[in-house]
Amino acid sequence: MKVFIQPGASLKQEEQDTILNKQLWDSFLRVFLVRMRQLKGKPKKETSRDKKERKQAMQEARQQITTVVLPTLAVVVALIVVFVYVATRPATTE
Repeated sequence: MKVFIQPGASLKQEEQDTILNKQLWDSFLRVFLVRMRQLKGKPKKETSRDKKERKQAMQEARQQITTVVLPTLAVVVALIVVFVYVATRPATTE
């Protein structure tokens, strides 16, 4: 971050820090206001980074389907089949 001071002017360190802090605050406010305008108005255009992150998230979701959801579903179906078999088997009388 550059501190904009007049050439030849000698400022104390505290004054330079004050100027730097003011410039940082001003730039923060500008960025904040731009973001707020984007939220109120049209959706911002998707950047290549956003697109890459979205694709990666979709790939992770697909992977979770094969590693988590399908095995869980298989276990639930197996439990239902075993329960129905045990409940409906013919009673053995001796």
